[in-house]
Amino acid sequence: MRVAQVLVDVTVPPPNPTYYNNNVTCGLSVFSGVPTIVGLNFGILASVYSQESMTQAAALAKQFSELGLFVNVVGETLMPGVNLTYSAADAVDFDGVVIASGAENIFLNGTSPLYPLGRPLEILKNAYQW
Repeated sequence: MRVAQVLVDVTVPPPNPTYYNNNVTCGLSVFSGVPTIVGLNFGILASVYSQESMTQAAALAKQFSELGLFVNVVGETLMPGVNLTYSAADAVDFDGVVIASGAENIFLNGTSPLYPLGRPLEILKNAYQW
């Protein structure tokens, strides 16, 4: 109908109440309000070989947990502050991811005997694509 209004020599039909109404499907509309982030799974990709990375990951994990998110810090090996390894992690585990400062080398180099070749970058790319 809106398209017909701007066309020359076209009679605009009156609105049909069958199709133009205020009916909504409860809980399915993107316009019914934005849900909160509470309860989402969040991954912090870090490196156990960088103190800066582990410090930032711990601070972010604390802040996100206080907001009601379920946080997993991902590192090369399990240690205090890391609860998931790159070899066990997958992008489908997370609703969002962030890379801690100091962990850049694991995405650039991508080789380690502690996880499959290119695994950290694969997790990051898949998280972005999904």
